[in-house]
Amino acid sequence: MIGWMQQNNKYLVWTIWIATIAFIGAGFVGWGSYSFGSNRSTIAKVGNIEIDKSKFDMTYGQMYTYYNSLLQGELDDEKAKEMGLLNQAFKIIKTQAQLLNLADEFGIIVSDSELANQLQQLEIFSKNGQFSREIYDDYLKANRITSKNFEAMLRDEMRANKLTSLFRFEPSPFEINIIKTALGISNNVAFEVITAEQINNTIDEDELKKYWEETKTQYLTKPLYTLEILWTDTKGYTPTQEEIEAYYRENNHNYIDTNNTPLSLDEVKHIVVKDIQIQKSKRDAQINYVKWKNEEINGTKQITIEENNELLTPEIWEDIASIQTNEITKPKIVNNKYVSVKLINKKDIRVMTYKEAKPLVVKDYEKIALEQKLDALAQEILKDTNRLQKPYQKPLTIQSVDTLSPLNHQESFQFVQKLFTNNQEQGIISLPDKRVAYRILSQQLTQIEDDESIAQETTQLKQAVFEDKLIKMLDKRYPTKIYVKGLGSE
Repeated sequence: MIGWMQQNNKYLVWTIWIATIAFIGAGFVGWGSYSFGSNRSTIAKVGNIEIDKSKFDMTYGQMYTYYNSLLQGELDDEKAKEMGLLNQAFKIIKTQAQLLNLADEFGIIVSDSELANQLQQLEIFSKNGQFSREIYDDYLKANRITSKNFEAMLRDEMRANKLTSLFRFEPSPFEINIIKTALGISNNVAFEVITAEQINNTIDEDELKKYWEETKTQYLTKPLYTLEILWTDTKGYTPTQEEIEAYYRENNHNYIDTNNTPLSLDEVKHIVVKDIQIQKSKRDAQINYVKWKNEEINGTKQITIEENNELLTPEIWEDIASIQTNEITKPKIVNNKYVSVKLINKKDIRVMTYKEAKPLVVKDYEKIALEQKLDALAQEILKDTNRLQKPYQKPLTIQSVDTLSPLNHQESFQFVQKLFTNNQEQGIISLPDKRVAYRILSQQLTQIEDDESIAQETTQLKQAVFEDKLIKMLDKRYPTKIYVKGLGSE
């Protein structure tokens, strides 16, 4: 099931339509765990729209529960990471933010009365056919969200829905006939697959150096920072049992498991102790910061590290980027300790030497050389008149789902789609680390009569093409700034 989701996740969540739903009111309550290493409340900005961490938390938690139900309760944090659930959730709210920017340009709004009416119609908050304030409040508490934030999210979804309701995809008779013709075509095809295993990809050192000389400006060092660091330990304070119990009572909503079930004090006592120590040590860290600025004490040690080294959090690296030489950042938490940082020196990026860059150059050049050799071998096969004469065991159509050995299922799908979307009788189709040389030996046209099914497929095709173009336009029109590490990577 996990494998299927990974291969098909673009069909599950990479659409603008899910961004107009975002699971609000669907009844999902649950939380996986993740960490950004940052406590900032705004995790990204898309155009003029800021993405709040609480909104991301809710979307991620609800997606976690949704997929957990599909996997019959077997989803854990490791599987969620394998599925890329973090970035799936981010992509949903990023796309919604892009739509909201567009809605702003079009002047699309949702009135208070529309919002109230929609809220009262959500079945999850209904009891005996009426809106229940008690159920609503329990839902907010379970999701750790205020009514103000929840209703702001619901308003956003309604605005995005108003925008997407303007899009129409009903096909014309001419479009239906085109799709009927395309689906009725079948090809008898001969093909050969060339794989990386067939290629001798030994690298010539002179050719490698030549490639580096031509591309060396692409191989740059990261900025180097010489920093003086002052750590303030948090373990010097030992809280009493009364303090521990009082702190837990006031903050027990923060101590829950992945099913949103409160954890007992015995289960989280060691965490509560650390939280109290961090709270109590904050004043010590601020005092040390002032003393260091006044040159009454020295830093703990001096180090030279690359920019964004994981010794420090992304938030602290942002602080370092904003200070001048010999200035000091305010104390912040790293691994249960407070740290302040003085900028001693910064070495800007430079072009790497050949020796420094060689591991990266080899990796890039091997890929380029492999692609070139695959192309050359495929051309040889195509020019050989004695090859590509025996057709595949049955005609292929654009809807063929066969696995065409030695291609896997996904590669077979890509080959068939590319075969039917070009007008070449013979040619070469490129796949990752593979090439397919092909020749169409004959072609047939079958008349398809199922107009209703064709109309549905035509509508889906129009929607997919529109969606692809729209998302590309939105990406250009409303650029995304990400403020926390670990988001936005594919």
